[in-house]
Amino acid sequence: MFWQILKISLIGALVNLDDVPLLQIMISQPIVIAPLIGFLWGDFQTGLIIGAFLELLMINYLPIGCAVPLDSSIGAVVAIGTFFLITPFFPSSRNALIALVVLVSMPFTIIAQKASILVRKFNGRLSTLAQESAERGDLRKLDFFHFTGVGLFYLRSFCVCFISIYFIAVLAKLTVYRIPAGAFRGLELLYTLLPIIGIAMIFDTFKNKSLYGLFSLSFFLSLLLITLSSLPGVLSFCLTCLICGGLLIIQQKFFKSKKV
Repeated sequence: MFWQILKISLIGALVNLDDVPLLQIMISQPIVIAPLIGFLWGDFQTGLIIGAFLELLMINYLPIGCAVPLDSSIGAVVAIGTFFLITPFFPSSRNALIALVVLVSMPFTIIAQKASILVRKFNGRLSTLAQESAERGDLRKLDFFHFTGVGLFYLRSFCVCFISIYFIAVLAKLTVYRIPAGAFRGLELLYTLLPIIGIAMIFDTFKNKSLYGLFSLSFFLSLLLITLSSLPGVLSFCLTCLICGGLLIIQQKFFKSKKV
């Protein structure tokens, strides 16, 4: 178990660097990072479901200005990593397990957020030292401070992922057989409700009349996707909702630029 957690945490922390310190090409989003880890561990479909659920649930937590949102990327790594570790001794269905790992990963997005704030404050001091090094023409120290800041973000992501997954896996292993059967039925229900809750989050985020048309369109697209592929209905609906949400963003930007 230790080596699995170590590998998942190393990969998750590396991809999470895209969130702020490097690149920022959106590969750290749950809809990308969870399927990526799922693919590496031989279960792309589960990774896609978990990523879609978390993407929908946390779509309104945006890094605007100096705001530090909940870290949905770390949440996705914790959820998919926990799924693979506790699957062997989880007595209920796969859907119930998916709902459980999504649920238990949410508090760790807050822990990751707090850790990110601390790292940013410390990196603010490094920025001052880097500026002083640049003024003195000391390029070696300038590089050192720059890569130290990136390294601290990586260390923060790795530690949160490793500790979180290890804690949940050990706790689940000790308590899973004591969970009553009714709780598993509740998790099955939660699996069905998660996309609905996520859709409500989209409505609350955009509050646009055209969204209602896109919402209806997503139903028809999901039916078409189910007909043409072997994807589960819930996953098909989550994917079409994300596609329609992207279309709405493109539409809003297009009309805004046209008015200007």
